[in-house]
Amino acid sequence: MPGIIDRFLRRRPDPVAIARKLERLLGKGRVNAAKSLIGPFHPADVADVIERLPTELKPEVFGLLDNVDKAADVMLELDEESLSTILADLDRRELADLIKKMESDDAADVIAQLKVNQRSKVIEELPVENRTEVTELLKYPENSAGGRMRMEFVALPDTDTVVQAAERVRSARPQAAEPPVAYVVDREGKLDGYISLRDLLRNPADALVREVMRPVQAFARVLDDQEEVARIARRYDFSTVPVVDESGRLTGIITADDILDVVVEEASEDIAKLGQTMDMEEALGPVGKSVSGRVPWLFISLSGGILASFVVLIFQNTLRALVVVATFMPIVAGMGGAAGNQVTNIVVRALALGEVTPHDIGRLIWKQVRVGMIAGAATGTLAALVALVLHGSPLLGLVVLMAIALNVTVGSSLGALTPMIFAHFGKDPALASSLLLTATTDMIGLFILLGLTTLALHFFTI
Repeated sequence: MPGIIDRFLRRRPDPVAIARKLERLLGKGRVNAAKSLIGPFHPADVADVIERLPTELKPEVFGLLDNVDKAADVMLELDEESLSTILADLDRRELADLIKKMESDDAADVIAQLKVNQRSKVIEELPVENRTEVTELLKYPENSAGGRMRMEFVALPDTDTVVQAAERVRSARPQAAEPPVAYVVDREGKLDGYISLRDLLRNPADALVREVMRPVQAFARVLDDQEEVARIARRYDFSTVPVVDESGRLTGIITADDILDVVVEEASEDIAKLGQTMDMEEALGPVGKSVSGRVPWLFISLSGGILASFVVLIFQNTLRALVVVATFMPIVAGMGGAAGNQVTNIVVRALALGEVTPHDIGRLIWKQVRVGMIAGAATGTLAALVALVLHGSPLLGLVVLMAIALNVTVGSSLGALTPMIFAHFGKDPALASSLLLTATTDMIGLFILLGLTTLALHFFTI
C-alpha cells in the first residue's frame, strides 16, 4: 500500500528532463532503455515529452510505444506541430490501426489533419463501421456541434420495455455504453427523451421506456457553434449533450471530456483576441505562426498611435503655449483605455455565459455611463490635486479633472458598447479587443484634454 500512495503523491514528471535523457539514450543507441524510460508514464505525460524533443526525434520516440492503445491516446494529446510530424512518418496502415482504437470524434479530428489526398487512403483502411462514422463527421465544420460529436451512443426505442432497453445497453459497443444516460428516440429516430442507467435498474422490467424516461430540456443541432454546446452544458448541468440533425433525429452526443475541451478552447480564443493575437499562441510553437498572429494587431496599434499623433498635431499651438499640459496627456489617455478594458472583459465574459444579450445594450450602457462618471470624477480629482500642487494652477487642475472624467466615461461606455455591437451582428465579441478600444480612447482622450485646454487658454490665463 505505501508504494501506491508514494506513486500517487509523486510529483508530475519533468518533461524537459525526460526529453533530454531520451536524447542522450537514443544518441548512444540505447533504444530499450529509452523505451523503458517512457513506458510507465501516462499518455498525456508522454505527449509532453515528445513535444519537447527535436523534430527529427519525435517519430522515433513515438515509435517506441509498442502498445497500440497507448500510442493512440498519446497521439490525441499531441500539439498540432508534433502531430503533423508524426503523421508524416506513419504509413496509412499504421495510422489506420491507431485510428481504429479511437472514438469516432477523435478519429475524425486526426484524419482532418491529413492532406486531402491522404484522407481517402487512410479511410479505406478502416472497418466499414468506422469508415462510415468518420466520413459522416468530416462533413461538419471542425468547431460545430457536428464536428465535436461522437457517434458511439445508445439509442433506445420508446417502445422498448425496461428489460429490452437494458439488454441493448449491455450488448452495445463499450464506448457507446460509457455515458451515464441513454437517449430515447421515436420510430423516426427523433430525440424523445433520456433515461439514466440507474433508472433502468430501478424500474419494473415490463415498464415501457417512454413511461419512465425524462424529457430532454435542451439539445444542440449539428451546425450549432461549439460555444453553444458549452453554454447548454453549463446552463442545464449536462455531462452529455445530445446532437440532432435538421429533422430532429438523434445524430450523436458530446461527452464531458469534449465539453471541457470546448470550454478551454473558447476561453483560450477569447484570451487570445483580448490579448491582441489572431489565434491562441502556443508558448513553444513555431516562430512563423507567432509572428503572423501578432503582426496584424501591431499594425492596428501603430495606426491608432498615428491617428493620436494627428490629434496632437492639430493642437500643437496649444502645446507651445502651455507645455505643462503634455505631462498629463498619457494620464488622460491611459485612464480611458484602462476603464474601457475593465468593462470589455466583464461584458465579453457575461455574453459568453449568457448573463446578458444584445437586447440588454440600453441598460448596460446607462449603467456604464453612471459608473464612468463617478469613477472618472474620483480619479480625476486626485489628478487635479497633483496638477494644483505641482503647477499651482486651479484652472489646469479643473481641465485635467474634466478630461479624465469625460474620457473614463467614454471608455466605460465604449467598453460595453463595442462587444455588444459585435454580438448583435453575430461576430465574436472578443474581437472588440483592448487594443482597438485603447487606440480609440487615446484619440478621444487627447482630443478632450487639448480641446478643453484650448478653450481655457482662449478665455482665461492658466
